[in-house]
This record gives sequence, structure tokens and C-alpha cells, in this order.
Amino acid sequence: MRSKKDEMNEDLMSILSEVVRKYISFIADSYKIRGDYKSRKGTMHYGFVPTNTEYILEVLFELYHYMGGYKYQHSFLDIGCGIGNIVLLAKQIGFNAYGLEYNKKICSIARRFIGKSYIFKGDMTYFRNYSEYDVLFYYIPIINPEAMRKFATKLSKAVKPGAYIIPQGYGGIFRLSEEFENIKLRSDAYYPIYRKKKG
Repeated sequence: MRSKKDEMNEDLMSILSEVVRKYISFIADSYKIRGDYKSRKGTMHYGFVPTNTEYILEVLFELYHYMGGYKYQHSFLDIGCGIGNIVLLAKQIGFNAYGLEYNKKICSIARRFIGKSYIFKGDMTYFRNYSEYDVLFYYIPIINPEAMRKFATKLSKAVKPGAYIIPQGYGGIFRLSEEFENIKLRSDAYYPIYRKKKG
């Protein structure tokens, strides 16, 4: 039987999901964002992936409380954040959330709506500060499978011990690595979570 708290949490997630859905729709319609683009090395990236945010919202909400909730200031980074919809969700939940985006136009849109200091302009393959974050998320930001595999391998080495990674695409690198453990939450079926082991 569901408790009153569970019902309130579900209502909150439903409201947040609807707000972000409208945000995505507004940005997509207003700015006519391209679906993909090339980086300086010719790698194809997704510029905007309009996905159902309900699943990731549930996972972030549960992970936030699993990590201690409001008692701690946990940092979050969306790698290849696009217009910043996941950054926006993470902020509303309580994370100290940031985004990294390569495309200049999309980056400027995200900065306009979320704040310049929260969105970094940069190439994810050259970004050097992954070790500063407690939670890192990405949604297949690179189209090329080999480039995506190399990035996931690099990220697995760059994050600090104790950090959580929520990968969409090439998560097997974390699942099969002895350095990472799979964290089981109630709503993690679609977005698996891996934590880098300490020591």
C-alpha cells in the first residue's frame, strides 16, 4: 500500500516532468534546433534529444535521497546537456547542477534560461574537470559508436572514487568494470547507476 509521502512524491514528479516537457517543446519550436552537428574533429554529436524525462526524473529523485538529500550539497553534471532540460530537473530536485555543451547556439540558449555560470561551453572529449562532480549523466551525446565507447572509457578513469555515473549508451563499460558497482534503486531499470568504488 502506497504511503501519503509516496503519493506526494509522485505528484511532485508529475508536475516537474510536465514543466520540463513544456520547456523542451517551447525551446524546440522557438529556436528550431538542428538534430546533430560536427565537432572540431568531425565527430557527429546529437544537438537535441527530446526524450521522456519522467524516467530520469524518478532516478534522480531517488538517487538524491539515497545520497542523503538536503543534508549534503551534491554536484551534478549533464555531459552534452543540450538546452539544459536535465540540468533544470536536477536543480529542482536539489542537486548543485551544471551542464556541458559543445554547440555554441544551443549552449547560449541553455545559458539564457538556466544561467551562464551553470552551463559550460566545451567539447566533452577534452573537458578536464569530471573529477569535481558527484553525479554525472549523459544521453548518447556522440553519434559515432566508437567515439562514444572511447569517451565512456575515458570518463570511467576520470571520475573520482565515490562518484555516480548514469550512462545512456555504452554503460557496459561501467557494468563490466571491477572499479564500479551497480547501485540498485526502485526506478533504475531504464537508467542504470554505477558508483566508482573507493580505495
